[in-house]
Amino acid sequence: MSTMPPAQHDARAQLLMVLRDENSTVRLLEATLREEAEALLAGERARIEEIAGRKQHQLNHLAGLDRERRQWWATHYPMDDPYGLPRFIQADAELAAMFNDTIARTRQLQNANEANGAVIDLRLRTARDALTVLGSAVGAQQPYGPDGRQPLKLPGFSVVAR
Repeated sequence: MSTMPPAQHDARAQLLMVLRDENSTVRLLEATLREEAEALLAGERARIEEIAGRKQHQLNHLAGLDRERRQWWATHYPMDDPYGLPRFIQADAELAAMFNDTIARTRQLQNANEANGAVIDLRLRTARDALTVLGSAVGAQQPYGPDGRQPLKLPGFSVVAR
């Protein structure tokens, strides 16, 4: 049985709910980034688009939860202490376990997102380099149009002997 006053117990329960939601969202993002990495390596454009939308939605949700957690602190402990919330969380074993797991996973997410970004950057540089080489080979002519197709202009010839 908790020795915490009911109002304080309810406030703690609210914070725990936000921390659990943050952790759950971070776990979803982990799966999304793994899926994104697979789609990037396979070059599956449509799947990458769908994943990018889902990832952005999850990131927006996570940002909202971060605001909610900070607002919780400002409402229940209106002190001008930027480290007050982390200290408060670390003083409670259950809150600390959830928060620390979320922080560790968030660091891994950042690394995974940077790795996916590196794959995209490499593909962009490779495509640009290929277009530069093609452009050099054909001179002032455009080797490919904006739609990615190559305008093929064959020299005119006649099959009828003159």
